[in-house]
Amino acid sequence: MFRLAALGLVILSGLVTSNVSLAARRPPPVVGRWNLAVTGPDGSTFPSWLEVTFDSKTGELGGRLCERVGRPRPLARVAWKKNELELVTDPAPDAGPPRTYRAKIRFGLLEGAAEAPEQPTLTFLGQRPPKFSGRTRVAWGKAVPLVSRGLIGWRLRDGLHGACWKEVGGALESKPKCVDIVSDGRYQDFKLHLEYKLPPGGATVRAGKDPLVAGHV
Repeated sequence: MFRLAALGLVILSGLVTSNVSLAARRPPPVVGRWNLAVTGPDGSTFPSWLEVTFDSKTGELGGRLCERVGRPRPLARVAWKKNELELVTDPAPDAGPPRTYRAKIRFGLLEGAAEAPEQPTLTFLGQRPPKFSGRTRVAWGKAVPLVSRGLIGWRLRDGLHGACWKEVGGALESKPKCVDIVSDGRYQDFKLHLEYKLPPGGATVRAGKDPLVAGHV
């Protein structure tokens, strides 16, 4: 009788350990892609993008983040503890000092703040990207010119930098320090033909292999 009870205790202990191990390797609810709206201390808002990944074999989290400018970069650290996400950006030479993001999921939205040494605190709100229908073919329509006389059909993301954009000979020009310019039109399933001119010794343009973030170009 004593031997049977001991055997039952060993089996039960093994089942509990196995369940705990499986639970530890379940992906947390934060895994996946998020479209972020980041707000600065001056009240201006700009888009960002986050992807959190999960390794089912090791239970480790990873991810990448596209901040205000540049392309999605791998994250130096991603953790999910006590229903809170914490991630740290990689200190790249052209990306500034590392920034720490902390957030919680509230009512299906990712809400949190980002901090960096000697930098203002940013707040952000994230939502899941929209689900597009599985269409395989798109009937392309007639091309729509995006630049016309003046800045008709365009607006500045905020009014803190004055009239820093202008149209000259069918081209859009800006002067430092400026802000993003946003089209009034909204488009889906589009092909974008873009031409740009760079002055001698000016900035460079780099096109990576990372997919464009849905809704942002």
